[in-house]
Amino acid sequence: MASSPMPMDSLTIDEIWKDFRNNGVTVEMDEFDWIQFNSRRRFINSSEEPITEEDIEFQEELDKIRLSLRRRKPLGNKKHCVFCKNNKEDVKVYATHLLKHANGDVICPILKK
Repeated sequence: MASSPMPMDSLTIDEIWKDFRNNGVTVEMDEFDWIQFNSRRRFINSSEEPITEEDIEFQEELDKIRLSLRRRKPLGNKKHCVFCKNNKEDVKVYATHLLKHANGDVICPILKK
């Protein structure tokens, strides 16, 4: 099963190397992978079938997991757009906006083009 990402400062050097060596390794789908897979399948089939109580419960569970995962991501306290800065944009450009909102939505006008 794939492990969830962890902040690098809480890992030992051995754990970091283990994580690095596992990059690109095919693993079985974990619980969240299965939920995403089933969600896509249900979405594709949704035009053919009426929405059931099970679908509603499934969507609620999916929303809880997404919220949980979103909370795990460090938001940082950047005052500039990391994408633009990394792509060598002028400070006058990258200092005027952020890459994403706190909810994860991309707001960088350059990246959205």
